[in-house]
Amino acid sequence: MTSKSSAYTKALQSLGGISGSDFGSWKNLCRDDIRRTTLESIRNPLELIEELEQKNIVGEDNVRPLIKMMKALGRLSEAEILADYEKKWALTESNQQSEYDRLLLRINDALEDSELDNIKFLCRNYTGFTKDKRGKMTSCRDVFTGLEQALLLDKNETSTLKDLMKQINRLDLCRHVDKYEQKYNSKSEPFSSGQQVSDLSDEFDIIVRHIGKNWRQYARRLKLVEADIDHIMVKHPYDLMEQSRESLKIWQQRNSSNATREVLISTLRKCEFNYIADVMEGKIVD
Repeated sequence: MTSKSSAYTKALQSLGGISGSDFGSWKNLCRDDIRRTTLESIRNPLELIEELEQKNIVGEDNVRPLIKMMKALGRLSEAEILADYEKKWALTESNQQSEYDRLLLRINDALEDSELDNIKFLCRNYTGFTKDKRGKMTSCRDVFTGLEQALLLDKNETSTLKDLMKQINRLDLCRHVDKYEQKYNSKSEPFSSGQQVSDLSDEFDIIVRHIGKNWRQYARRLKLVEADIDHIMVKHPYDLMEQSRESLKIWQQRNSSNATREVLISTLRKCEFNYIADVMEGKIVD
């Protein structure tokens, strides 16, 4: 009978044939997690995987980052092999929900009353966190429920939680959130064969370069809600370009194969951002 370890190794071996420009692009996708000098010394896919394992980015219980990378490279057959492994051996949705609940309970139990007051103050500008409602929040679990209702926290989105822990200087609890995110690759979607996600990085670059403070109007047209916009502004308070890019990432993650270049262009025109649409269509040289 095949063991989990051998099944994992076999799934990784399917990536061993990636070479040339695809391998270069794959290394480029890892640049935020692996130092440039280390990346330059990596000669083949198996060495790259080993480096990702050493940094706890991937492992037997978490191949989701590799699935995401293969999809980005257009290597759908490799992504499907990894997805098949994940379905049979890796962590399930119920596992993730249970661990998410344990994470919130651990944080709730670890925080003092004074820290709860600080957290409620930090949340004062979030949707639903009125003065009256904050006054009725007697535990961090109440705050977490409020964040979930404001769409700022769930098992796939824990960045707001981590930011709050950083702001009250509870770096020990930040590490717990980090460990959870590494295990479950927060915000990523499971691979579905036949469902292709377009590479819209060039289109995103054009929009981010030109849209400026109008990104919120555009985001609303793309069906993002006010809680999304509030969260983005809190996450990137002084950087318009990062705010607009984050909104586009959220839109793409939620719409998957329906997130297309054509939708971006038609929505730009609905907002009368015709110059940006013309640049994207090549009618104007940027």
